[in-house]
Amino acid sequence: SFKTRSKNGLDAFEDTDLTEHLSGLDVIKVVIVGISTAHGIAATAATAVALGYEVVVVFDATASVSVVEHTTALDQLAGLGVTICSVEDALTE
Repeated sequence: SFKTRSKNGLDAFEDTDLTEHLSGLDVIKVVIVGISTAHGIAATAATAVALGYEVVVVFDATASVSVVEHTTALDQLAGLGVTICSVEDALTE
């Protein structure tokens, strides 16, 4: 079910009902796209990993202020066990 959520911080899980909503849907995999790879994407992905979700970040559907910041953040997320893939791969999975 689609539901719009607002967040005030970097992490989409912080101070929201996202964890409860995903649990209620028996979600096991979270696919993350958006802006600020090194900030909001990274914070949300790290929390999702800590909560036990399989986490995918779509590298060509995320962005940062620079290529270096973007690729550094993606490398750090991969080190946490996050799967980094393309839009094409995410859609065919």
